[in-house]
Order: sequence, then structure tokens, then C-alpha cells
Amino acid sequence: VEIHPIPEIEMNHTELMQSGRRKESYSIDYEKSALLVIDMVEGQVSSNSMLMQHYRGMNETLPDWFLSQVKENAIPNIQRVLSSFRKNNGLIIHTTFCSSIKNNTDLPVMIQLGNMIYDRPMVASPESPDSAFIAELQPLENEMVMRKSACNAFEGTSLEKILRRNGIEALVLVGVFTNMCVTGTARSAFDKGFDSLVIGDACGDMTPYLHESALASLEVLFADVCKFNQISNP
Repeated sequence: VEIHPIPEIEMNHTELMQSGRRKESYSIDYEKSALLVIDMVEGQVSSNSMLMQHYRGMNETLPDWFLSQVKENAIPNIQRVLSSFRKNNGLIIHTTFCSSIKNNTDLPVMIQLGNMIYDRPMVASPESPDSAFIAELQPLENEMVMRKSACNAFEGTSLEKILRRNGIEALVLVGVFTNMCVTGTARSAFDKGFDSLVIGDACGDMTPYLHESALASLEVLFADVCKFNQISNP
């Protein structure tokens, strides 16, 4: 049997967008859409978090691109989309990735193992300073805050019930990490019949490859992907 090697295909997100479902602009129906701000908390995006220390242990410069991307792009663009939803009285939900059980057994197994290795857990309890939302993206009093213990905001939460009770048909997703909780939530939303719009420059991941490949994978089927300046009615 002759076996032919699999040809190498260069991942190019821009080309994929142009040949796939890309549009020049995207409109948000604020009455039927909800904004999910995913895990913009100290333990996930701060330079001194246990998670960043873990990555620095692997490679001293590994977190640098991520931290720069979050500071220069993700946070300012999340602030912009938050302003749009607040101005248009849209539903806003902030999630925090944390353990609600003392022994952390509600977390994915690999994260439980990581928590056991370090004195300070990578994913903390709700009371920990690491679970606090960063200063630039504090929820307002009338905005929902949802704890989750999985890489999917629907898993083990009342998110689906809240969305359906509010007549929501589509999600706008921003936050971290692109290839984990953003992707996990978008894929689950697709399975449950919700449309999703992922604002790529309002998300962040540890490397450009992880970030871009996650967006490209989502755009094939699961979600629309855009930049903030492509939104026609901010």
C-alpha cells in the first residue's frame, strides 16, 4: 500500500477569513445579544499571577506577548464593546474562572494537578484576590457576574437559562484565553443554537499561533470572527 504524506498547509487566518464566512462589517442586535466578558480577572491576566509564574517557569519570556496583547489590544477593545452594550442597554455577563470547593475538585483534572504543585493556586477560590476583576474592567452593579469552574461558560452554570429567559439569540465573546474558555464557550453556544461573534482583538492567548489558530478554527463553522472596528453599530 502506497502511503502519501499529508501536505503541509500554512495557517493563514486572513486568507481563511476572506474565503470563508468573512464580512466587511458586523451589526449587533443589542436587544437579542448578550456580551460575555470571559475571565478578565487578576489571576488570569496580571503579570504577577501564579499562572504567569507557571509559564515563566517554562520560558522566561513566554508570557510577554500575551501580557502585551492584553494591555494594548484586548483591554481597550473590551472597554469599547462594554461601552457599546451599556449605551444600548444590552445584557452583559462577566465570568470568572474559579473553584467553589475547598479541595478544588470542581475544576478540570489538569488544573487540579497544577493547583497541587504550587503554594498559590493557578485557579483560585472566589474569595482570593486572584479572582477579582481587573481594575480596568470592573462590572457595574446592574451587570451579572457568573462563576464557572470549566473552560466553557455553559458547563455547570445557569448561563443558558439566563440567556433564554432574556430572549437572547446571539453572544458577543471577548476575553481570555482564546483557545480555551473563549473557544469552549463559542463551541457550546453553537451546539445550543446560539449565534456567536468573537471579537478577535478583544481576546488574548499565550502565543500568536494559539490565538490565531483558535480564531481560524472557530470561523470555519462555530462563530463569526471580527475586529472591533468592523462592528458597524458600536
